[in-house]
Amino acid sequence: MVNTLISANRIEDLFPLRSLNYEKLEGDMKGYESVRVNDKYRLIIRSETIESKQMITVCNIIDLTNHYK
Repeated sequence: MVNTLISANRIEDLFPLRSLNYEKLEGDMKGYESVRVNDKYRLIIRSETIESKQMITVCNIIDLTNHYK
């Protein structure tokens, strides 16, 4: 999964990868996104585009949670 995230040129590259279950979060987590690590964990990230270039995306790992417990 890490290599998949690193090789993505833009956040939209993650959309078709169903195994990641990419989603924008809502409520208290609005402004964050998540991808599935495995059946138990999801990775919470925040992405941003720098200098209006879609292909340059910075992802900061906010949390690795056991959301599905």
